[in-house]
Amino acid sequence: MHAVQAPAAAPYVSLSSCDETAKFVEAWRAIFDDPDLTALLTEAFERNLTIESARRRLQQATALQRGARNADRPGADLFGVPLQDVPTGNGYYQLGVGTRWEFDFFGAGAARDQEAAAKTATGAAQLRAAQLMIAAAVIQAYYEHHQAQVQLALSRQSHDLALRAQRLTQARHDAGLADAGEVRAASMQEYSRRIEQARLKHQIDRASSTLAALLSQSTPAPRDARVSGHFAAVRFPSALRADDLRRRPDLMVAEAEVLEAAARVKIARAALYPSLKLVGSIGYTHSLSSAPSPGGIAPVIGPTIDIPLWDWGRRRAVVNSEDHALSGALALYRQSVIDAASEAHIALGALEQQQAVVATRRETVDALQQSLDAWTTRYDLGLASELDLIQPEADLLDARSALAGARLDSILALLSVYKAAGGPTPNPASGETP
Repeated sequence: MHAVQAPAAAPYVSLSSCDETAKFVEAWRAIFDDPDLTALLTEAFERNLTIESARRRLQQATALQRGARNADRPGADLFGVPLQDVPTGNGYYQLGVGTRWEFDFFGAGAARDQEAAAKTATGAAQLRAAQLMIAAAVIQAYYEHHQAQVQLALSRQSHDLALRAQRLTQARHDAGLADAGEVRAASMQEYSRRIEQARLKHQIDRASSTLAALLSQSTPAPRDARVSGHFAAVRFPSALRADDLRRRPDLMVAEAEVLEAAARVKIARAALYPSLKLVGSIGYTHSLSSAPSPGGIAPVIGPTIDIPLWDWGRRRAVVNSEDHALSGALALYRQSVIDAASEAHIALGALEQQQAVVATRRETVDALQQSLDAWTTRYDLGLASELDLIQPEADLLDARSALAGARLDSILALLSVYKAAGGPTPNPASGETP
């Protein structure tokens, strides 16, 4: 079993652009080399409303980050102010342009930029989480649909065998070579095959409905000709690197929360010190009464200083509060790393175990095929009856159906590994196929 170590802090990955989304789809295609599945993933990323909502929230955070970046730059406003001369009672109206510029001596502006960048990173992580969730759900429904189709085809063959066995057993009963219990057993076998077919048809319908919902479609589309599910094309990872955990959305969110908390600490600390702004205005004053207008342009410019003196410890309390919030965010990040490493380790172990099950199922199919070949040879030599061939054929069909189920379980185990790792790498390490 492969061990997974805790990763270091990771840079943020933005999936807001079409190029990044295409890379994400390409990473999945490198694992599930299936054109039909790739087309479904591309369509889901374009149409799914959960992904669209996450993409819009990321765009919102990006816009706010851009605004925070420009907040420390000089600004200008057009203003109009009514004035009154108290001694004379004359009214005036002043129209002009004002400007302001706050000097960032204690890092408050840079901290606000960091806070906005952390919120943008959270939006990017949430978009990746939505894409990972939808991709895993699409892949699972896709292979569940195919697995049910494969098992339905095998079940129909088994049902045909059960009908043949029923007819042959009835003929033996009529000839006095079989009792009524054997006839009832053959009938029950045929009945159970019909029930199994109904169950598999329901699984196919459910998988089709799930795919339709993931593609934000109101009704399921026919997928018999589209869904092929090439199990043999799936590439299983031979190892999982510790750095792969960096792509986990929950770790990305936890790291963003640490940076956001650190930024708020800096902002709170900057509020303990004086702030300096350079303000200025230039305007024209017009009389609103019979008095003559002062006329002319009146420019004003000068500094504005805000020095904290006494606030009963309010600012210091805010600093202490943000320090505790930062400590909590750091603790949550460390725990998230531990949980992620544990989850990935467990998922890898489950995948290895499931691959062993697939190998055993494949060996069973091979052994039963050899047994059927032996019975066929005996039948050709006249040493076995047609009824003797039915049970080996049915056993082989059941083993092939069990192999299809084991392969699906291996796909689900593989999805658990990549969900634990935060998605596939652009160039995954390839291993054996199921």
